[in-house]
This record gives sequence, structure tokens and C-alpha cells, in this order.
Amino acid sequence: MDLTTDSEYVMKGATEWLNGWKRKGWKTASKKPVKNADLWQKLDGLLGAHSVRFHWVRGHSGNPENELADTLAVAGSEGQSVREYDSLPDDSNSASVA
Repeated sequence: MDLTTDSEYVMKGATEWLNGWKRKGWKTASKKPVKNADLWQKLDGLLGAHSVRFHWVRGHSGNPENELADTLAVAGSEGQSVREYDSLPDDSNSASVA
């Protein structure tokens, strides 16, 4: 699966820091607790079950997947329920996270 994100934190967390956090008992290099450890642990489980390639894109730069993810995130944060959308490319192996 290809996962497109505009968050360097999410990408580096998943690809560079996750194993170290686990080894250190979910502590950072500065020995502080990892923020949102419960979410990182859930992501860790998903990454263990799926082959994922992360792709970073600059936010608000016109990338169609990223713009859609941003629109959905804003709608969700405003309490809107989004059930249908038609601007996502027809590629079931692609996901985007805002």
C-alpha cells in the first residue's frame, strides 16, 4: 500500500522512530513519554500486518489526494459526516492522511 502524507512527523515516526520508541518502552530519545503512544501502537500493529510505502508531499500544494484528505479532515473536525466523495483517484492501493 502507498500512503501519502503531508506530515513529516507521521512519516518519520513510522519509518525511523517507531522501533526505537518500542525498544525504549515508548519513551523518546530525551526519555519523555511518546505523545499519543496509543495511536502509535495501533499504527505499529497495522504496519506489521501490511506492507506500506510512505510518500511525503508538501501540504496545500495541489496534490489531489492530500487536498481531499485535508477537506475530509476539516469536515470531520467540524462535525460533518462525509459519506461520498468523487475526487479520489480510482486506486484501491492508495491512501492519504492529512
